[in-house]
Amino acid sequence: MTFFNKFVKVAAIALLLVSSLTNLYPQVIASANQIDRKYASLQKDAINNLEDTTLKENETEEKELETTDIDINNEEKNETLPNTIGQNGDSKIEKNIQVEESIANETDLNKISPNQDVTEKEEAKEAEVTTEVEKENVDEYVYDREYYHDYALNINDDKNNRVSTSSTQWPFSSYPTNVKNFISEHGERAKKYANEKNLYPSVMLAQAILESGWGSSKLSSPPYHQLFGIKDNNFSGETITMPTKEWVKDANRVNGGYFITINASFRVYPSYNEAFSDQARFLKVNTRYKNVFRNEANTYQDATKALQAAGYATDKDYALKLNSLIQKWDLTRLDEGVAYSTHIEKKGNIAEVRNGQLAGTVGSKLRLESLNMKLENLPNSNIQYRTHIESYGWQDWKSTGKMSGTVGEAKRLEAVQIKLSGEAAQRYDIYYRVHVEHYGWLDWAKNGEKAGTEGYKYRMEALQVQLVPKGNNISGRTANLYRKAPTLVAVSTHVQEDGWQDYVRNGKASGSSGEGKRLEGIRLKLENKEYSGEISYKTHIQSIGWQDWKSQNQVAGTSGMGKRLEAIEIKLTGEMTNKYDIYYRTHIQSEGWLGWAKNGEQSGSSGKSLRLESIEVKLIPKGNKAPGSTAKHFIQ
Repeated sequence: MTFFNKFVKVAAIALLLVSSLTNLYPQVIASANQIDRKYASLQKDAINNLEDTTLKENETEEKELETTDIDINNEEKNETLPNTIGQNGDSKIEKNIQVEESIANETDLNKISPNQDVTEKEEAKEAEVTTEVEKENVDEYVYDREYYHDYALNINDDKNNRVSTSSTQWPFSSYPTNVKNFISEHGERAKKYANEKNLYPSVMLAQAILESGWGSSKLSSPPYHQLFGIKDNNFSGETITMPTKEWVKDANRVNGGYFITINASFRVYPSYNEAFSDQARFLKVNTRYKNVFRNEANTYQDATKALQAAGYATDKDYALKLNSLIQKWDLTRLDEGVAYSTHIEKKGNIAEVRNGQLAGTVGSKLRLESLNMKLENLPNSNIQYRTHIESYGWQDWKSTGKMSGTVGEAKRLEAVQIKLSGEAAQRYDIYYRVHVEHYGWLDWAKNGEKAGTEGYKYRMEALQVQLVPKGNNISGRTANLYRKAPTLVAVSTHVQEDGWQDYVRNGKASGSSGEGKRLEGIRLKLENKEYSGEISYKTHIQSIGWQDWKSQNQVAGTSGMGKRLEAIEIKLTGEMTNKYDIYYRTHIQSEGWLGWAKNGEQSGSSGKSLRLESIEVKLIPKGNKAPGSTAKHFIQ
């Protein structure tokens, strides 16, 4: 064998040895790393067992995860959630949970150094895949609040496509489809049930959005309808138990705490109406939330702050998240409305109500004595109102928080008018209706129309007021909204020995019949006048003759002089003469009832010394027939 051949053989052997050592080196390194990890894991387990062995999992917030092997697919946050979410399982959430558990056990693949052997990376991946397969085989859903919060907050609005700010077009066309659908489906529910309990509708809807991820969570979907993540808490209705992530405060942790997964029992509702209703009731009955209500919270920001302070959620940014949703999606439009309060007989001032709620009483027979109103969350707008008050009639217009009516005078409200001005008048119609003595609820009036009664002396007992977007109609009738008594003549006579009699109306007789008693004086007045003008009258008196004209409840005749009335003339003045004829007849001594006179004609007798004993007076619309015979209405 030549020297060259020997050299080649030795070189080949050397290469084989080097290759063998190289192949062994990764295995040695991997073994060393496995030992290090095992020791670190044992050491960690020992420490955690001293703290609380039940809190070893889920020690880091999901929002800090940045893995390369598990794609959380953040790009889909600007669209609706995949169909897999909220069904039999939630693959994204399960992957997040799996990653958290991986971190908690210090096997986060992102922390593998690029200098580590490829074999070790592959082994770790295989272990992860095995864990993932095992998890996906478990048909178990986890209600992950943090995930849904993150999803709810990261949907964006294409404001460049927004073409109008009209309230009738909200939610805007630029909103993503799932956002528009959620607001359209639940916005009115939030208004209804929030207003009933004096809460901010914007805050209630923002909570539903945040806790359900725009309705994408399984818990918020039928048959559960749980949009707010409210736990059992001795709930009398149906419940469901499912895993959920909870934040545990820990000042010793870098992030101030950590997440754990627990099984929790949640309330279940037959429909979304019950969900919103129970949310409002839940806040109402738990006194720690008293500062959430509008009588304590001047703004929705005050309300969200109060929610967080009362412990509604452990999330330290809960109020900021709600505020962000309210601002981003114009949810304050749900807070637009009208607030009003009343002063009630025996009860005094009653707390404000809003947007169609009842102010006053029904069935208690108590009069409303005054009211005031204001618009909410509607800048550059005004509300005006006026009332018809017992014995005073229609008062001047009041606006924004000023009282209309009386206090301390025991006078009833009988009717009301309400109207809008400014931007509110361009976007809304204002509807209102009243509950009236003897009639009950009248129909809805709107935009300055009269609601109630006039001339009947009936008290207003309750009131409802509501804003309705232009182009929409209110649910309910709008025909029978106001009843005005016809213009009447009221008559009172002074009768011999009996004195002044009560007023009578509608042509009823005033005086006496068959008793031989003389009329000595008379007063007349118009009631419920629709037109300008008065009633005038004069009398012919025993031994005195015809007196001067009297008008509107002045006394014609005598009192305490023992002198009989013998004849009378009555007429109308002003615009009343164009609208009505006034008819009257007298009952005189020895003759009985005479025929009907009208419009200033004489009725009674002259030169006969015959006393007037009774009289009837009627207003008849112009051109209508006389109430009876007009023959022989005066004797002389």
